Amino acid sequence: MRREAELLWRREKYAVMYYSQAHYNRIRLLMRENAAVADIQVAIAEAYSIQPTAGSQRNAIQHMWGYFKKYATAEEKQRYEQYIAQDDFLALRHYLAQLAVQYNVTYLQESTILQNIEENVMKTILVTGFEPFLQLPVNPTEQIARALDGQQFGDYIVHGKVLPVDFHESEKVLKEYLTALAPDIVVSLGVAAGRHQVTPERIAINVKDGEVDNKGYAPTDEAIDADAADGLFTMLPIRAFVTALQEAGYPAKISNSAGTYLCNNIMYAGLQYAQQYQKQAGFIHVPANFDISIRHPRIPGWHQRDIQAAVEICLTTLTKA
Repeated sequence: MRREAELLWRREKYAVMYYSQAHYNRIRLLMRENAAVADIQVAIAEAYSIQPTAGSQRNAIQHMWGYFKKYATAEEKQRYEQYIAQDDFLALRHYLAQLAVQYNVTYLQESTILQNIEENVMKTILVTGFEPFLQLPVNPTEQIARALDGQQFGDYIVHGKVLPVDFHESEKVLKEYLTALAPDIVVSLGVAAGRHQVTPERIAINVKDGEVDNKGYAPTDEAIDADAADGLFTMLPIRAFVTALQEAGYPAKISNSAGTYLCNNIMYAGLQYAQQYQKQAGFIHVPANFDISIRHPRIPGWHQRDIQAAVEICLTTLTKA
């Protein structure tokens, strides 16, 4: 039994560290206490159920890199530093698996974390919301992005991020998230104060125009990308979204205009990313919540839980498509 536990931990230790340092420490204690193999297997399974943080992934990668840093060439070290600086953990796992074979590090070759890498990595959805803007005291999409961060839909894990309402910064921040996370799907959210339905957007146009942003800037007839298409169509199954929402009792319809404010800007940038890397992207406008409609009585509002539930229905529909 002791030998079986040691072999199991030999294979799984770096994978556990990759997912959860707390579980790694716990299993080390179980090993010292000669715990039953079944108890160790349960703890390992629990670790795999946790969404790894950038810190836990980096820690495991750095421990494995320790096997090579004395022998790696200057070029190999430079490549490692480039990947680690970008937090490109998938590329790092592939790279360490390659080095393990090259330098004949059997311990790492047999480690679960460097085997079947693509199979062990969950697909990702980047869900973005915005901070409050103009005269709105809150933004329901900010709350949704934060609430959904780390949630799982089918084979996908959500990374929820909040964007600034700033024509000079929001697209830049989005692109930083796209580079760091390389999501398979981008679902951007915005509040359409005045609409009483959830409205998945059909198209983004190559224009920035509208009211002032949170920094006081208001563009006039500016192109988002002067060298790009006049318009880009959504890649999300918006008709299926509307059908699923209506069947669940939520008012919904497809919108043919995302406006020319930052919602349109972010939708356009997300679709450019999706086209370039053969991913999916699109935008969903949601109604105001009660916090907004209480402050502005003429604006229709939904309960925040219903807005979030509607977005969750869209994500469930998306991941089953």
